[in-house]
Amino acid sequence: MADEQTVAVQHARITAFVSHLLSAVADFVAVEDDDAIPRLKSNFQRRLHWVEFVSRNKDSPFFRRHLRMSYDSFCILKDRIKDHFPCEHNVMGSLRGGNISAELHLYATIRYLAGGSYSDICLFCGISVPSFYCIVWRTIRAINSTIEVCFPSTAEHCAGLAAEFESISYDGVIRNCVGALDGYLVSIATPSKNEANNVRSYFSGHYQKYGVNIQACCDAYCRFLFVGVGGPGVTSDRKGIHESGLFALVEKLPPGYVVIGDCAYQPTEHLVPIFGGDLALKKDNDNFNYFASQLRIRIEMAFGMMTRKWGILQRPLTNSLSGIKDLICCIARLHNFCIDERLRENNNCAAADLRTTDSLSINQLAYMHYASQSEHRDILSYEYPQWSLVREELVKRVKERRLERPFNNRRKRKKSTL
Repeated sequence: MADEQTVAVQHARITAFVSHLLSAVADFVAVEDDDAIPRLKSNFQRRLHWVEFVSRNKDSPFFRRHLRMSYDSFCILKDRIKDHFPCEHNVMGSLRGGNISAELHLYATIRYLAGGSYSDICLFCGISVPSFYCIVWRTIRAINSTIEVCFPSTAEHCAGLAAEFESISYDGVIRNCVGALDGYLVSIATPSKNEANNVRSYFSGHYQKYGVNIQACCDAYCRFLFVGVGGPGVTSDRKGIHESGLFALVEKLPPGYVVIGDCAYQPTEHLVPIFGGDLALKKDNDNFNYFASQLRIRIEMAFGMMTRKWGILQRPLTNSLSGIKDLICCIARLHNFCIDERLRENNNCAAADLRTTDSLSINQLAYMHYASQSEHRDILSYEYPQWSLVREELVKRVKERRLERPFNNRRKRKKSTL
């Protein structure tokens, strides 16, 4: 009997508490309803009216710099990649003034790669943030699948590239170079452990920052013939050229043709680096370094032009590691496209006459018969890893021409070492 009375009392207390609580909530809701702020209607940013934007700014001297190319070149590039963009109707797009056009696809991507902020681009173009990143990566994939970067493999292609390099070589002393190669560290934000198993491997002790090693080769007009990821930032150029696949392509060049790099690379019969260390102290080797550097500097110029034009490379990339390769390849292709368009506008598409092996023999290219290279290839590869017969012949050719490093340049180098 006592237990039943206790349960009844507790039940009454709970009922009273719940009733008081419901009453308090009802009073609170009534007060909130009186002071409630009416909800604002959704405000959709309108799309950028492309025709009006172009007509208003086309004659401005800064419009070319804004697009990183002429407007005619922009239209040519747009026509080449527009088939990669979807044409279906989007309900949310209609609220902003229609679907995102091919022009806005390309414009937003160029401004982003040029170093623009995503928030400024979204506000200016009338694009939501998710749509912005969607169209940027869609455009990057379209550019990568449309614009080609071709490393030379045939004698005809190599002859044309060699003629271009010969035209900028002093007295045409180096006639068999088809490319200049070097490594480049793309600065990145510190990767997460979910992306990189070894985060410290991306830190470059030489540059004191996180990055990705890129291996590249270019022609005499600073257009890239190859761009590939060599590995994390700690990777050396000597190892990166193998990891990127560039070394295999270089070794498949036709007999007699070479690419020139810095002293970080191991010399072969197709890869000719300048001399470094004690070997560079010899007068003949130093003279060769001077004239070979006239060609090797082209890859440094290419990196400088690319970094200057595409400002996203001037700060650490915050993209995922999986997307860095596509991003760099896209920038390299846009770099080539801009140079091709500049040459086309200047009516300078072929500055040097293409020469084939019919007009330039292997003997003339390598300055020694290729059979002698084959006979000593095993010895050179294993017993003398720092030796290259082709490089020695090039040194001999510079000496026979009685070409030396200019006195003023030699004096300037001595002052810099003091």
